[in-house]
Amino acid sequence: MDNAVKKFCQNDQQYRLTNREKELLMERKRLFHERHSQRVRLIKTRFFIITSVSKRICS
Repeated sequence: MDNAVKKFCQNDQQYRLTNREKELLMERKRLFHERHSQRVRLIKTRFFIITSVSKRICS
């Protein structure tokens, strides 16, 4: 009985730990996506500026 309870408690702690890890992982993913979208926006604006400038120079 005591052993079974101990085992259950250990499993419960492990489960909680994995839940916390999941939260951290989700947070990391969210941050990565935010950074990635910012980077994409930056690249797009840079590309737009470069193309508009080069069009002006060429014409």
